[in-house]
Amino acid sequence: MNSFKGGALLGGLMSGLVSPIASYKSLSDQVKADELISNLYANRLDERDKVDKSIAYSRMGKSNKDNEVMNSFDKLKELNVDGLSASEIDEEQQRAKRVMNLSKSSYMINKAKSNGINPNSDDYDIYVALDTHYTDLIKETGKNLST
Repeated sequence: MNSFKGGALLGGLMSGLVSPIASYKSLSDQVKADELISNLYANRLDERDKVDKSIAYSRMGKSNKDNEVMNSFDKLKELNVDGLSASEIDEEQQRAKRVMNLSKSSYMINKAKSNGINPNSDDYDIYVALDTHYTDLIKETGKNLST
């Protein structure tokens, strides 16, 4: 009878312990999955935002509005907006300058023409933005591989 009581006690103790542990493991796995999906979604939105901004920068570059864009970034720095550092603004300003210069370069114009894209079209701005995006991804991948 004692071994029956001991077995029952052990069985009850184990099922009482295993169930919360299994529940915790399941919840922990779910939280990790939710974080992964959230990060992927946030990264996707961030990447799309970069492409959208690059399209706008290309249009501004083709319209020779470089100075206006650069002045806007300078004014933004002067505002000292909470949550937006001067280094972040500088980084975006350099990116805008790079895209605007690229949109006017003979290299990019010829590359687009060779792919059947009219440099005076909206498709050209998208082409410049995607070229910039993929170049940035390649550079970032190279940095990650070397670290």
